[in-house]
Amino acid sequence: SNIIGIICLNLNGKITEANDAFLKMVGYDRTALQMGSLRWDEMTPSEYQHLDQAAVDQLLNSGICNPFEKELLCRDGDRIPVMVGSALLEGSQNAVSFVLDLSEHKQAQQKIFEQAALLDITTDAILVRDLDNKIRFWNQGAERLYGWKASEAIGKNANELLDRQQEIIDQLPDIQASLTENGSWQDELRQITKSGQEIIVSSRWTLVRNDEGEPKSLLVVNTDITEKKQLEMQFFRA
Repeated sequence: SNIIGIICLNLNGKITEANDAFLKMVGYDRTALQMGSLRWDEMTPSEYQHLDQAAVDQLLNSGICNPFEKELLCRDGDRIPVMVGSALLEGSQNAVSFVLDLSEHKQAQQKIFEQAALLDITTDAILVRDLDNKIRFWNQGAERLYGWKASEAIGKNANELLDRQQEIIDQLPDIQASLTENGSWQDELRQITKSGQEIIVSSRWTLVRNDEGEPKSLLVVNTDITEKKQLEMQFFRA
């Protein structure tokens, strides 16, 4: 959750006050706080101690420390990712700090990373093109199929890069009409790779809309069927 924990602590690490949100975050009750047994340094894994020391140095130098990310050890031994920022109370060795639990944010971030990894595992070429036909996403499948690295393809005009065949140029109005009417289009396309080789792909285009329902971009998934088509041709010739 994004409820912010607030604590008061002295610079040697003892937590002197904390709101319920912080106590719930780390799994302690108010009794532990009142007994004086909550210490920031003991809640900090050893690999983050240097960040805490840098924060203390910053507090002493300027009175505030810039927000930074670290982990806290909870009462049950689990770790939670947090963002921390502090301000020194004037003329004292005490600070007020906010502690924001980043667990949900990190989980969402991890899910995005996993989905992106899946997009790169697939052998299909997956690309996203905006409504001006500029390429905005280019997975590893697209790199393998077409020969252009993502850094070469992103920002380029997809029509100029991939759809240079007159056959495709002639099809574009029909593709656009189908996208407008149905939100999708599917057929076979002949395309040219970076090396100049002609390939045949089974191409599926899907119109992606924003929260307001306005067209935002096109998700294109292309499967290389060149070999399949060549085998079909040989079969029909036989």
